[in-house]
Amino acid sequence: MRSALKLWAKVGIAPGYLYQYIDQNFKDSQDLKMAKIIGGNQVRCDLRDHVQKQIYFFGCYEPIENFLFSGLIKEDSNILDVGANIGFYSLTLSNKLKTGKLYSFEAVPKTFEKLSYNIVKSQ
Repeated sequence: MRSALKLWAKVGIAPGYLYQYIDQNFKDSQDLKMAKIIGGNQVRCDLRDHVQKQIYFFGCYEPIENFLFSGLIKEDSNILDVGANIGFYSLTLSNKLKTGKLYSFEAVPKTFEKLSYNIVKSQ
């Protein structure tokens, strides 16, 4: 099912309906699932969370913004990811860095634990 949803998201057919379908049909899932994201890293997603649900089913969150940010990053860039949540941007953008540095900040302690897990898991 995830393959069909990813294809649907890429084609761009009525994305609003797609998000509604996912929200309605997976709202009670208690599972933590691993998702492969752009760049090949993996993140652990809680399917009760709207953002993490999109990352799990589509491998991406905010695809337009991600595309734009990726185009701005150079190998020697220094990046601050403030409000990093579970680390989607940190992990996708870190693949572009060679000599640059990335600093991720998350103020919510429980979310910081999730961010830390995903960062450690990706190394």
